[in-house]
Amino acid sequence: MHDLRLSARRLADGSAIGAVHAVQAQTLRRVPFVRPTLMRVQAGAKRVFGPLGEQHAGTQHLIGVPAGAEIDLINDPDPRSGRYAAVFVELGSELLRQFRQLHGAQLASLPSPTQPDVLLPADAVLELSWQPLLAAWQTQAPDAVLSHHLHGVLLALLLAGRGQLLFQPAAAPLAEQVRLLLQLDPAHGWSGDEVAQRLNRSAATLRRQLAAEGSGFRELLDEVRLGYGLGLLQMGERPINEVAALCGYESASKFAARFRERFGLTPSALRDSQRAAAGH
Repeated sequence: MHDLRLSARRLADGSAIGAVHAVQAQTLRRVPFVRPTLMRVQAGAKRVFGPLGEQHAGTQHLIGVPAGAEIDLINDPDPRSGRYAAVFVELGSELLRQFRQLHGAQLASLPSPTQPDVLLPADAVLELSWQPLLAAWQTQAPDAVLSHHLHGVLLALLLAGRGQLLFQPAAAPLAEQVRLLLQLDPAHGWSGDEVAQRLNRSAATLRRQLAAEGSGFRELLDEVRLGYGLGLLQMGERPINEVAALCGYESASKFAARFRERFGLTPSALRDSQRAAAGH
């Protein structure tokens, strides 16, 4: 078993790798995924509620979530060990650009998925890249080595004819552009006027175009800040008031209220569900 108690790491190609842990079941609603993301359960099981209804993922699956998705998750500890652990990998834009450049013809030949199935069986070929990826992360190998193994994971999915939604270039609707901008600094005091200026349009045009997509600036700002906060809580030991500040909230109580409204549990409840895991 690989040591998964490492800090999340951002690579030069924009990808990121990290792990989450729990000793109690965690139910998380409307978890946003700004970038295409792979997840792999290492202990316990994950229930995913998406377009195909409830799907159960164990250690034999890779979970692939496309950019812009918003899904409900339940993380269940293993009944024998009492532990839940999972690795996540965000796929960076530069990694995907290079992959499309190298394998464009094969990607073009993939059939369009009739339904967005997020469960991707982890076959023997995929394991040849997945296990070295974890080992490279564990040993703090250079970014280029981790990116190499990530290319291998994506190639294994491509050769198996799976993961089409992960490879698609982002259509970049305005809401996605706003998310990516806000994600650069969630704690910044963003305003609609500033975002509009950064995206070369008027504030009125920004509001109108976001409304046409069924979204709004404040909604997107909360989504990005709370998603960032979820990651900080799951992968670190920072106090909740510090996490709130890093996410741009003036008080821990306001952060906690928005967090519970979004995900269905408070930051302290999430911490309680994983705290005992730190002793393992």
